[in-house]
Amino acid sequence: MKAAIVNLSGVSVPRAFLAQWAERVPKLLSEKRLRKRVVGKELSIVFLDLKMMKKTNYHYRGKNRPTDVLSFEIGDERHLGELLISPHIAKIQAKEAGHLYREELGFLILHGALHLLGLDHERGGAEARRFFKIQDETFHLLRTHL
Repeated sequence: MKAAIVNLSGVSVPRAFLAQWAERVPKLLSEKRLRKRVVGKELSIVFLDLKMMKKTNYHYRGKNRPTDVLSFEIGDERHLGELLISPHIAKIQAKEAGHLYREELGFLILHGALHLLGLDHERGGAEARRFFKIQDETFHLLRTHL
């Protein structure tokens, strides 16, 4: 999966690391069926500041607060979709989770990509368990291979 990265946040992001991370996601996804759906796709990743993320989250989800990642389908065969990510929130979450900042950004790319593949943890139950199982297994593999 090739990543096109745009940074509008004013916070530095490790572009080379994140491009490598995105390329490895299809190879390391723990579910073979999902792997096939992302191979050769492009993923747009846009980093936003807190104000822009809050405004976008409110517009699309009705939640008047910034969030860590938002996923949008593009509707094009070549593209998996577009992710909007807040590096400000990623820094906070990285500390809380004991990850490096760059790993947390990679985690958010993985999380958003799973949503673009049609998985949704917000529905709860078996679907949430499947989402988090795939996410955790794949994140572990990604961390150990970079």
